[in-house]
Amino acid sequence: MGVFDFLGGGEKPRDAAVFGLACELHPYSLKANVNDYLDLEIDLENFTGDQAANNEFTSITVALAKGLGVDRSAISQTREIRLGQLKAGEKRHFKVSVWATQRTDAGSYLAVIKAIQHDRDYSHVKNAALKRLTIRVD
Repeated sequence: MGVFDFLGGGEKPRDAAVFGLACELHPYSLKANVNDYLDLEIDLENFTGDQAANNEFTSITVALAKGLGVDRSAISQTREIRLGQLKAGEKRHFKVSVWATQRTDAGSYLAVIKAIQHDRDYSHVKNAALKRLTIRVD
């Protein structure tokens, strides 16, 4: 930090966006009280441009509200996908199946998708991006 930084000669603040996270639902909604599923399509892009980020690990966590699940019986509401090292500018696309059962009533259910950048291993979190979706059950 220099003396004349107030004149605009100092470091520029770094952009807080680490990941580009886009999500789509196919089909758009689920049927109530029926074994039904939809595909949650996730597109992830790494926005970091520094080479130090190439040695860091990346993971995606999908957390669903009670009543929905990531398996056919809807017992498990969370799924973690470990992507390993995601290079700067690299894009990944993958699908997660979201299931409703006979116990799933009509309404709106929250889904939280979190992209996490890890520091040394998967237990140390450095940065994260969060996206919230509403899944409609008719």
